[in-house]
Amino acid sequence: MQALLTNPQTLIAPTGIAQEAAIIALKGALNAETAPGFTQQLSHAVLSSRHSSLVVDLQHVDGLDSSGVMALVGALRLAREANKRFLLCSVSQSVRMILELTRLDQVLEIVESPVG
Repeated sequence: MQALLTNPQTLIAPTGIAQEAAIIALKGALNAETAPGFTQQLSHAVLSSRHSSLVVDLQHVDGLDSSGVMALVGALRLAREANKRFLLCSVSQSVRMILELTRLDQVLEIVESPVG
């Protein structure tokens, strides 16, 4: 998996308020092998005062195992502790199914696109 922290982009919140968001685009599988790198990159983004929101773009993620699920839960917890908004976007059907089975779709904010 390749995790890329892209430049901050403007995220239009449902309230219409523009926020600076760190967008982390993942590619491949989020699993036991790749979760630690994802967690490290997310921690860096959460600790940055430049970002009020974190968006994890899952468009190119083709697999998610229990370590990946735990990484997402840990990222949500970390973002909440820092009073930052945490979103998932462009979630594939296979990843969405895992989120639904674990009922994380009830907890995580999921949007179609990283902007808007």
